[in-house]
Amino acid sequence: MKKFLLVLFMTVFGMSMAYADLNPAQKALQNEIMAFLREEGYAPDIDSDGDIYFKKEGAKYYVIINERDTSPMYLTLSRIFSYDEKYSKENLTLAQNEINLYKGIKVLLMNSSYRIQAELYLTNSDTFKYAFYKLTSQISDAIDELIDEVNKVVNNGGGSYGGGGGNVVSNKIPFVIDGFSVANVDYDDNIITDFGYTIYSSSTKYLKPKITVKSTVTGSYKVYVRLYKDNSMSTGSSSPAGYTYDTTLDIDSSTKTFKLSGWGGNTSGHWSSGSYRFEIWYNDYCIGQKSFTVY
Repeated sequence: MKKFLLVLFMTVFGMSMAYADLNPAQKALQNEIMAFLREEGYAPDIDSDGDIYFKKEGAKYYVIINERDTSPMYLTLSRIFSYDEKYSKENLTLAQNEINLYKGIKVLLMNSSYRIQAELYLTNSDTFKYAFYKLTSQISDAIDELIDEVNKVVNNGGGSYGGGGGNVVSNKIPFVIDGFSVANVDYDDNIITDFGYTIYSSSTKYLKPKITVKSTVTGSYKVYVRLYKDNSMSTGSSSPAGYTYDTTLDIDSSTKTFKLSGWGGNTSGHWSSGSYRFEIWYNDYCIGQKSFTVY
């Protein structure tokens, strides 16, 4: 969850630090979006992370420009929520898939919060201005639909929310992913770039995910992995239909960390620079994902 600075001096200082991370074109984009929002009658501001936030019909939105993407630039328009008993990661894992199957708006489950988010690649603010009202409307619709889907999960799941029929979370998703990072390794699984560090194209061989699993039911579970580069899935001759590869998780405790197989080749520079995403699937549900950049 975002933390806000309450002292004016600290706010200004935080803004200067955040602005330093943006290049001139990104700063110009941020300023143009701020000006547009003011013209439309909103009161945008910059938070301690250097991101735009504003309220529309009482709801707080964030516009976040990713400093890593420069040509084209990349931003997200989102609302951010905290988990609670009903809107838990387990229930949202089940519910999000119904939204993510067909929406341009995505539900992203983070470690301590979840986001309803739209993504834009753009070269100037005109794209944002053109899409703004459509995207905020879609985010609002997606939130309403997500509420409906969570209610279905809860009502079918027994437990404290009633409904009978067994625990749908335990039956369909006996575990969730509570941590996700990626390393670059060689054929013998030796670390080239450790988990969580910046990966550079020139040294890439095999991209290796590490996940921390939070489980309510122990057992042995077959999961499927998808690796995307610029939204194109990587597959090989041994890949199962619709996935990059599969593996089995033997879960014998409530929280456990697994290092999965690497995917790539043993020649340095195997992966070119770009945007990547690992997804972990179980029982036709995406239970975790990690987006990262190779430079």
